[in-house]
Amino acid sequence: MINALTGLGYGIVGLALVIGIGIIILASTAKNVANCPTGYSYNYNGSDYFTDNACCLLSGTSGDCSTAGNYTSASTATQTINTLSGYLGTSSGGLATWIPIVIVLVIGMLFLGSFLSRRGRNA
Repeated sequence: MINALTGLGYGIVGLALVIGIGIIILASTAKNVANCPTGYSYNYNGSDYFTDNACCLLSGTSGDCSTAGNYTSASTATQTINTLSGYLGTSSGGLATWIPIVIVLVIGMLFLGSFLSRRGRNA
């Protein structure tokens, strides 16, 4: 049974690595394909003043997005990539949210299998 749990652990670590690397790659790709109008900059981090994953109007000499409301949607490609990133695990219902359920199911099936395999033995 320990060997099965070790395999489960390796699988979960592998899935977490795939999800993490996938989110990083998708975020970088979304930033690179953002097509903002002239004078706008793509904001992918978010801040107190501005929503993330949209284009904001650069204001002042600091060149930041500090004025609330001066933003527009990024390109359709960027919005699609951000949606895919959400499906990996950054939003509710993403792939990463299934990990605890898989752990519980596998461990439960291991215990059920252990109990059922003892049924035919005389102790």
